[in-house]
Amino acid sequence: MLTSQPAGDELGHADRHKPPLLFVPGYGHGAWAFAENWLEHCATRGYSAYAMSLRGHGDSGSAPHTTLRAYAHDVVQVAARLPRRSVLIGHGVGGLAVAQAIMVDCANAACYSTVQSAQRMLGLMYRGFRLR
Repeated sequence: MLTSQPAGDELGHADRHKPPLLFVPGYGHGAWAFAENWLEHCATRGYSAYAMSLRGHGDSGSAPHTTLRAYAHDVVQVAARLPRRSVLIGHGVGGLAVAQAIMVDCANAACYSTVQSAQRMLGLMYRGFRLR
């Protein structure tokens, strides 16, 4: 997991009124996809920002035959380790994992973006992934 923290006050505390942000990338990307611009951008605005890699992506190691349920489980587990309830932000298949994760009430809010190719993946998920 990658992170960028706001400068905080003279004691180093972040703005406690702003929830942490957790970014979840889609297929072919890892936490690094948000590191260049988004994490620092959010931190300069007072948000603690985190980015995770779905299993089998980024530096998380190989994970053949992974299900959407497993991705959602990973999002829930990472969100549970953050200092407090967060806002989940997913892109592509990461957005689908966020949509599943939010159903277990692990965050204050969620937003996600899918692109045409990710929307086509929905059909593949129902055929190729086991949504147990």
